[in-house]
Order: sequence, then C-alpha cells, then structure tokens
Amino acid sequence: MQEPGWAGGDLSRAAVEARISSRFARMDADGDGRLTPADRAARRAALAGLMFDRLDADRDGSISRAEWAAAEARRGDGMPAGRRMQPRAMNAGRGGRGMALLAGADRDRDGAVTEAELRAHLLARFDRADADGNGVVTAAERAAARAARRGG
Repeated sequence: MQEPGWAGGDLSRAAVEARISSRFARMDADGDGRLTPADRAARRAALAGLMFDRLDADRDGSISRAEWAAAEARRGDGMPAGRRMQPRAMNAGRGGRGMALLAGADRDRDGAVTEAELRAHLLARFDRADADGNGVVTAAERAAARAARRGG
C-alpha cells in the first residue's frame, strides 16, 4: 500500500483519519479550532510571502527582471521565455476543489469548519468511495468515485 495522499496508490481509512488532525492544524492559521475565510487569507498571504522570498534572490525587497528570469530558468519545464509564471502559491487564491471541499464540510452553515465537521465530511466521502467496504480505497475506486461526482 502506498503512502496516503499519493495520487496513484491505495489509501486506507486509518491513514485518512491519522492525517486529518495535522492537516487541520496547518490550515487553522489563528489556532481557534475553526477554518474561516480569515484562515484561508492568512495561508495565502504566507504562501505569497514564501514565493516572494524565493524569487528575491538578493533580498533587496524587490524582484528584478533578472531574478524573475532566473526563476523561470530554474523551473526547467519548457515554458517559453517571458511567459508569466503561475506557481501554486500565486494560484492559491483561486480556491478550486479545496474551497468546495470546505464548503461541503460546513454542516451548520456558519461560515466556519471545525475539525469535527471536516473529519465527518472526509470520512463520509472516503466511505462512499470505498465501494467494497474493505477500509481501503484503490486508484480504481477513486476514479469511479470521481466519475460519479462529475455525473459520469
């Protein structure tokens, strides 16, 4: 069995349960036991700061064209020169699946997600994906669950 979170491997219910608390704590920026829009904003700001620090090689508080070009060159992914980089930290504000997941977990619709709400939501989602009920979701079961959510 692969480590939890590995996109192609099996994922056990026990592994999901073990990771929920640590992930929740990392997302709860102010430590109040609730995930709110303020926590998401703080996380985005922290990620943006990390990205800026990574790009600002000479630590002068600004990113020069040379620093930007050096960062593009380090990426080495075949991106054409001059094309705007969009690292994960810069895309974090767009929300996407994570925002939908949190909205679904907010059972009492108070605009905040507690660890208990997140745990219940994620484990229910795991149980729906675990087609054979053996406590392990395989890559095939994940693909089937994803297709079912998309109406396929």
